[in-house]
Amino acid sequence: MKVPMVRGSPYVTVEYENVLPVLEFNGTVSAINGKQVQETDPLAPWNELQTWTSNRFELELEVYGTGESAHGTGKSQQKWILYFDKVRTLQLQFANEKDYRLYNWRGELTTPTNIRLVDTDFYSGAARLAIVPQGAPQAAVEALDKAASIYPVASSITTDVDDTKRFPDLGEPNLNSTSTAELLMMANPHHAATFKSDSDAFQVLGQFGHRTLKSNMTAVLGSCWEMQETLPTASFQEEDVQIQPKYLEAIKVALANDSNYTPEADDPYYFGKEIARQARLVLIADKLGEKEPRDEILDNLEEWLTPWMLGQNGDHFVYDRSWGGLCSLNGLKGVFWMTDFGNGWYNDHHFHYGYFLYAVAVVGKFRPEFVKTHKAAVMSIVRDIASPDQSDTFFPFTRHFSWFDSHSFASGVYTLDGGKSQESVSEAINAYYGVYLVGKSFKVPEVEHMGHLLLALEIRGAQTYWQMPSNSDIYEPIYAANKMTGQIAATKVSYTTWFGPQVEHMHLINMIPFTPITNAFLSPAYVQEEYPILQQQAFDRAQDPIDDRWKGYAYLDLAIIDPVDAWTKVQNMSFFDDGSSRTNSLYWIATRPTN
Repeated sequence: MKVPMVRGSPYVTVEYENVLPVLEFNGTVSAINGKQVQETDPLAPWNELQTWTSNRFELELEVYGTGESAHGTGKSQQKWILYFDKVRTLQLQFANEKDYRLYNWRGELTTPTNIRLVDTDFYSGAARLAIVPQGAPQAAVEALDKAASIYPVASSITTDVDDTKRFPDLGEPNLNSTSTAELLMMANPHHAATFKSDSDAFQVLGQFGHRTLKSNMTAVLGSCWEMQETLPTASFQEEDVQIQPKYLEAIKVALANDSNYTPEADDPYYFGKEIARQARLVLIADKLGEKEPRDEILDNLEEWLTPWMLGQNGDHFVYDRSWGGLCSLNGLKGVFWMTDFGNGWYNDHHFHYGYFLYAVAVVGKFRPEFVKTHKAAVMSIVRDIASPDQSDTFFPFTRHFSWFDSHSFASGVYTLDGGKSQESVSEAINAYYGVYLVGKSFKVPEVEHMGHLLLALEIRGAQTYWQMPSNSDIYEPIYAANKMTGQIAATKVSYTTWFGPQVEHMHLINMIPFTPITNAFLSPAYVQEEYPILQQQAFDRAQDPIDDRWKGYAYLDLAIIDPVDAWTKVQNMSFFDDGSSRTNSLYWIATRPTN
């Protein structure tokens, strides 16, 4: 028996090989194919039980534990359709209450299943089960019927690029049969927003009522989805920025002080944040024409990065043959599984390595010899999180990124109650920004193109599923009122973080770091709605007010809509997070278009 697990399928599919199919229900079956069910004695002989013969069985059920019905019984009415390749005779059996297993093998309380449909003979072929959502139009049933004979068992991804657009295709799957039916699948909102309008490869049918964690899904016919994504403007520097003379002196003074900063961390994440912090100063100094501090910081960056490139630092990178990846030594060998934030278990690799890649890209932009010397090591870091080669035998293709979800999952190779999750979507954006910049400065087009595409898709994921402007209907209104999600997992969304429950944690962990690419995903229109939540629930909080680490980032958020006020507030700060600096904060505020 095989079960193809296919994202976006409106059916559950099981392939049988000489097996007696059984379908059990956590509820009451009231009718099958329009024929009312009559409860029989569980001890009655099999030939007295009700049977139905067809290759299509329409089941009407009252299901427990799915919400209250109109009668307040704690049940809901559902319609399911069961399809077989061949005509089958199914028998409805009722279990004796004495047969209920109240506890499973783990000792957990279970809901008894007392009804089941059983085939009367062994079967080889596929069985498909599809729910018909409440209120679905008749067109939904017709579409499910027409497509029931074909299903995917594998899929592929292809991409193409021109100057401003990428075209990711999800399609050309391996199909189960030579059926002439068209494949029916369900698309999430971000898919529907980017479908190529002039494509003949698929047909959008509309919404039938299928709802998942990521809102209402759209029914699509066709074995290939063609999507068109506009690539964001991405470069080392913001173009055409103007800084008023009154701000320049304060920025230069901050630059002189911040250029003396020395990293203290020895793990990949915090060290990465610190060197990316200094790499940002290189670009600011270059923009301001401050060549001396620029070159001094570049010298320091080369000195700090070289041991990591050569494996001569204490917590150096090592290649893990078990899973095919680059891990920190302490993370891989550590007794505690969350050593280095779980790096040895492949947790947060894109967060960690994105900061590294940003820093090495900046060094490579100004120091070509660094590129020649360390290109192989840098490409290994790139391949760990964003390998552009689906045939790469050393690293998986785009390790963290989910091509169906349009965002990454940060979790490593361990289980979580809600499945894989991610809370800092902005650090994922930063990771693919780093990949893109490495491709540019190291002159590796395939890395540049993959980084640019992943960057665009992660930004769309952030703006669709993390940011909650007033016009968003992804989540329920009570949840959307927060304006930002905290964590998104495979099966749940949480307004929290791994490190704290405060509003500033949820909002700002999904904004850091502030670099030129931040413009592409934090719009003034969104911040106009979002920042008041921070003001009311963080700054105006009577107890345990927001601390300076998060204040610094909150003021950069404020600068998008009120840079004058943000400038004044940052002037009064004496502490900045290790991933930020006074120089970058002042420069960010001074270069806002509204300043």
